[in-house]
Amino acid sequence: MRSLATKQYSKSDGFEILDLPQPEVKNPDDVLIKVKAASINPIDLHVANGLGKGYIPGSLPFKIGYDVCGTVVATGSEVSSNIKQGDEVWARVPEQYRGTVSEYVVSPAYATAHTPSSLSHLESASMPLVSLTALQVLDKANDIIEGASRAKLSTSPQGCLE
Repeated sequence: MRSLATKQYSKSDGFEILDLPQPEVKNPDDVLIKVKAASINPIDLHVANGLGKGYIPGSLPFKIGYDVCGTVVATGSEVSSNIKQGDEVWARVPEQYRGTVSEYVVSPAYATAHTPSSLSHLESASMPLVSLTALQVLDKANDIIEGASRAKLSTSPQGCLE
């Protein structure tokens, strides 16, 4: 299976397409996805460059990517009938499942959902992590705004509170 990876912690110029073993369903709640689209976020580049290498699980080669959209090709024995073979899904995979910029990726069922029919594969693959980030910002901003005299939020990755 082809996968975007780096053989050592490095900046993006160290990434290459490697032939790696295809992941398999190992846990009863795993979902194997044939990737149709995946996205790369700033955190992918930071972690591949060594951020957190002392405490983030994983090994080399370091596969890139946390966000994915694709088709379910296999499920573990405890995955609910809500997710089945042939379903179009998206996921933000946890660290230990990292490697969505590959032909196949495994995701736990709890991190996997059906893609909205209104979104393309590319749009679906670009949404999970940034959507979670936006929700976290809004949640924190809500706590801060209650005591603030003014708040300015923008569509950029940052918001300014006064």
